[in-house]
Amino acid sequence: AFARIYIQVLGALYGPYFLTIAQGASKKESNIVFAILFALSIQLTMSGLYHVMLGLEDPFAGGNGRKDKQNEAGSDDVNVPELVEMTRRMLIQAEKDAIANWRL
Repeated sequence: AFARIYIQVLGALYGPYFLTIAQGASKKESNIVFAILFALSIQLTMSGLYHVMLGLEDPFAGGNGRKDKQNEAGSDDVNVPELVEMTRRMLIQAEKDAIANWRL
């Protein structure tokens, strides 16, 4: 929740800085286009980082922690039941191999 609020308030917090950029060093020139592009780039960057954070938030939540996608696995999700089943099969195979080697 803090990240969402921060991204929304970021424009107001940096507003005086954007105005300083728009006025320029001599206060006689107008850099309004540069200031607007700079403000947009900061907002887009923060929004992109926020979405990356959502995707990587909790690998055990399933569906990137969102309730609407509970059955879909995300890019970094850990599928614990699948890992447990694979480990069980490998242990059974290791046990069979160990018994077979003693019967030579």
